[in-house]
Formats: sequence, structure tokens, C-alpha cells
Amino acid sequence: METRPELLTIDETAEFLRVSDKTVRRMIDDGRLKAVAIGRQWRIPREALAELTRPGGDCHMTVKRCISVVLVFVLGLFLAGCGPSKPLINTLPWDVAAYSYELAAEVATTWRPVPADPGYKWLVLEVAIANKSSRSERLNPFIYEFEFALSGKRYVNQLVWDDTVGGLGWSRDVQPGQKVRGDIYFQVPASLTGLSGARLVMRDTIRGEAAGWDISSVPQR
Repeated sequence: METRPELLTIDETAEFLRVSDKTVRRMIDDGRLKAVAIGRQWRIPREALAELTRPGGDCHMTVKRCISVVLVFVLGLFLAGCGPSKPLINTLPWDVAAYSYELAAEVATTWRPVPADPGYKWLVLEVAIANKSSRSERLNPFIYEFEFALSGKRYVNQLVWDDTVGGLGWSRDVQPGQKVRGDIYFQVPASLTGLSGARLVMRDTIRGEAAGWDISSVPQR
């Protein structure tokens, strides 16, 4: 008699991997996580999680990852205004600096402008990302994301695939000590007028590691 595989919901998978349900859906969409459709719902075979969490896999629960989960919790306190303006430890292979920002109704791409949604506008933030590790690292948008955090709200960067004019070049290999510079984009409320009290967070959505930077003093261009 054939044994049917145990299937988990997206919420159960997110809890198992210690990530958000949004991250699980993205992993399914880009093929990193096997899933089966039952009606209109995704179900994830437990054996697919075993592949991810095996030693050497993307989500293997090592001591390093356990420590990083604690660091993410501490970072959450920082974002809530309960800590210093810089993280105690940046466990990512990247250092990030912000140079300038602008607020815009639309963002230019090589084929058409992309307007902000009603009630929102674009925060265009110029950043430089440096590889501080001793090996080549890939700036992979399937793994890394940015968050703009202000007044208890968080906004994830967008337009990664839209070939924006002046945008940060994703999906590239960055050598040790090399720095890449360009714009990242967030849709923020139309009422936003400045960056006072704002933080920029870079997150590894697979391993749960994150680091944050105070961008309150970044000038408008």
C-alpha cells in the first residue's frame, strides 16, 4: 500500500522554518520549495522541508542560525525604538550606507514609468552595498530584501525586476571589498515628508539574519 506524504500548510511551514508566510510563498513561486496544489491552496510535503534543513541546506538549523534568530529579535527591539541606532552585530556579508533620497510620484524604467498606488508615493533611496566577507557573494533578490521602517510600520523594497533607471543592480556577483551603488524603491504613505526616526533593514529571508541602519540624517536630493 502506497504511503501518502505528510503535507503541511503554508502557516505550518512558516512556523517550522521560522520565516513569514510571505517568504514561504516566494520560495514556492521561485522553485526553492516543492509544493502541491490542493484545490486553491498550497501544501508542502514534509520531505521537501527535510531537503531544505539537511546539513548544508539553505535552512539547516545550526548554532549560527539559532544565534541569528535571537539577533533578529533584538533588532526588532531596535526598530521599536528600544535600542541604539546601529545593530550590535551585523551577521550579513554586506555593509550598507545610504547617501540620499527623494520622494516621487513615479519611478522611471527603461520601458515606461511606474506610478505609485493611490495614497502612496515612491521613496527612492540611494544606497551603496559592500561585500565585507572574504569570498564572492551574490546579491540575490530571492534571498535578500530591504525594509524601510518608520513609526512601527515596515515597507519592503519593490521594482527589483523592472529595469529601473539608476536602480541597484541585483542578481550580480560582488567580490570581497567591492561596492555596488544605486537606488532602491519603497511605496510609502503620501503623507511622508522626511526620514526622521527612520531605519533601513537588510534581511536574509532564508536564514533569518538581518541588520539595520539609522537613516534619519540622510539628505534629500
